[in-house]
Amino acid sequence: MVSAKKIAVYISAALLVIIVASFGWYLILLQKKDVKGFTLSDQDQILLGQLRLNKIIDLNTKLKSETRYEISNPNSDSIRNIPEFVSFSDDQAIIKPSKLSHIGNHEFLIQTNQINHIFRINVSDKTEIFENLESILKEKTSPYEGRISLYVYDLQRKKGVGINENEVFIPASLTKLSYALLALRDVDQGKLSLDQLIPIRFSLKAYPSDSMYYFSNFRSYPLRLYLEMLIQESDNTAMNHLENLLGGYDVVKARIQNELGVSDFYRSPSVGRAVDINFVLKNIYSQSYLQPNTNEYLLAIMTNTNSKFHDRIKAGINGLENVRVAHKIGNLKSDNGLAINDAGIVYGEMTDFSLVIMTKDMPNSILPAQLIADLTTTIYNELN
Repeated sequence: MVSAKKIAVYISAALLVIIVASFGWYLILLQKKDVKGFTLSDQDQILLGQLRLNKIIDLNTKLKSETRYEISNPNSDSIRNIPEFVSFSDDQAIIKPSKLSHIGNHEFLIQTNQINHIFRINVSDKTEIFENLESILKEKTSPYEGRISLYVYDLQRKKGVGINENEVFIPASLTKLSYALLALRDVDQGKLSLDQLIPIRFSLKAYPSDSMYYFSNFRSYPLRLYLEMLIQESDNTAMNHLENLLGGYDVVKARIQNELGVSDFYRSPSVGRAVDINFVLKNIYSQSYLQPNTNEYLLAIMTNTNSKFHDRIKAGINGLENVRVAHKIGNLKSDNGLAINDAGIVYGEMTDFSLVIMTKDMPNSILPAQLIADLTTTIYNELN
């Protein structure tokens, strides 16, 4: 039979264990409670007897920013679940998130001198990005004569920003994009074929500036050639033949409304809103109008436009070899001045975006083209 004295000893020992354990947990909780940003960078390990507790580092950072955290002699063998945007150099953990996929909470382990460093990193988007972008764009466009309409939509963040985006402008040859879409929808439905031969008709020839204006009358060419001339060369003779093939202007106008889902995107009268044209681009991007193969064909001819049209959106992306730009330009001269436009999809390094920039009543063609290029550069740098 156990004596009362032994029972008292056992109880005392058990109470001591409970007190020590409780004190240890208190220290852990206290450490966790004090963790805010970099507050732990000034603290050393917490010891409880010979037990080395985890050092928890909570960091907040934003896309395209760099955070460095001093960490001595990391043991590379003990690193676990390290994100791709974290690297190590000169006893520093370098945290530099750069892709939208990096947004969110990340946790990984690094051991140094028997201390387990648990990094908890919250990567947030640049929440102020669109407010800043709108201010920057307004500032850049304010000194120019004439009118400017712009709408940009980030296709990953699902947010957009615009200037006069709901105002009616003159899209000019941007409307040729709708003709290409309608013809390709008919291809998807088996009503037309890209190899279908279409004869040149003199009555449908438009301007001597068109390449197809000089094609022989009554000679037949495949539909794909008309489409490529329409988008890559902005050929008006190609557009007249396609409009005739599709059933005439009234049929095309009704189909633009019913099938493309926009109220203003016509050639005669030439009216369009940046927000509507951007809606069309978003649907091309998402393959909502066409079958995948047909959609990629359209994007391919939009990507390989004549180099004389590379003075706008493409000029703004100049030097970035891996960035694809699928676009369509538009020009129109009137008594009030020039309309110089560009609309396209930019496949960026971090995010993709659709962009429409239209101008009107401009004094010459050089300034608005340069303005479109400058605005594109600004937009690209802000979003990527």
